[in-house]
Amino acid sequence: MSSWLIRKIIGKKTDSIAVSSEVVLHRCLENVPFPSHASSIWQEETLKRMKDVHSRLLARRGYRFIDIDHITWSFVERLVPEGLISERLFREKLRASLILRREQGILINDQDHFKIFACLPGLRIDQAYWRVNLLDDIVEKHMQYAFQPDLGYLTADPLDCGTGMRVGIRIHLPALSFLYGESALLQLFQDKGYFIEKNSVDPGIRGHVFYITNRFTLGVTERSLLDSLKNLGRGLLKWERQVRNSLVQSLDRRRKLEENIIEGYKKILEKDDYSRKDILGLLSLWALAWQEGIFTHRQGLNIIDLRHLIRRVSVRNRPLGTECVKIMNFLGVVSGEESCNV
Repeated sequence: MSSWLIRKIIGKKTDSIAVSSEVVLHRCLENVPFPSHASSIWQEETLKRMKDVHSRLLARRGYRFIDIDHITWSFVERLVPEGLISERLFREKLRASLILRREQGILINDQDHFKIFACLPGLRIDQAYWRVNLLDDIVEKHMQYAFQPDLGYLTADPLDCGTGMRVGIRIHLPALSFLYGESALLQLFQDKGYFIEKNSVDPGIRGHVFYITNRFTLGVTERSLLDSLKNLGRGLLKWERQVRNSLVQSLDRRRKLEENIIEGYKKILEKDDYSRKDILGLLSLWALAWQEGIFTHRQGLNIIDLRHLIRRVSVRNRPLGTECVKIMNFLGVVSGEESCNV
């Protein structure tokens, strides 16, 4: 999770369930080869045209123009929403650039000529759409997009043709996962026609955080996609809250959750044969217990115990330790300042 998603520190029970909203528009230029098939001349031409749009219209709005060659991957992880920029751009040294202002911007010369994005904390899909639509209108007034009336916007990946729009929510569902299992939830989302992003390094859901997006972009309207994900998000927030309340009120379920967390904590603290899924799942369930008042400063594992655990993980596997901190940031359990102490 990137720093733009870091929420304020939580020192007591909260009714907040971690969720963020994302809207991405894929756009390609008329009569210009896709970036992956374009020569350096075409790539430079695309950058030149976007630099002109930036200098005349976007710079005064607070947007920065950043050459990918001039930044590090750690910069991307800190300031760019997760999943929008791949390490491939760094490995293949493509002539890619980024126009960025906080949680919104335009990625240039990736898979498509432009990837216009906005990502906001909370269930704020309409606000994210308004931001990308504004950027899209600015660009389209100065460039000709590849568009056909019967197909819509043409993109490098046929799966993005049509609206060219991906709407996503990233949501923490530990109570539902604890009660029904991640596999059952994944099947439910897939049966309803949604696409679930999985991690290529360690297939599966990370820390019970699901990234859900639309499966189709062709034959649908932008409004239908926005409303579909927005309604899904509202339903999931309500369902997760109901299960959390039920969990808190059930002595047996509370005891089972506590035992699960304590056993997982001891396993990771005392042994070295734990998996990435083990540690992230433990942090997720601990955050659930902490937020719902099952664990407090005086009862159960506290934030100091978790810091000690993450430090131990970091010594053995620094990237995994960093990911633990990012998960905790997203869940609203530790702040950016506290992260520096891990």
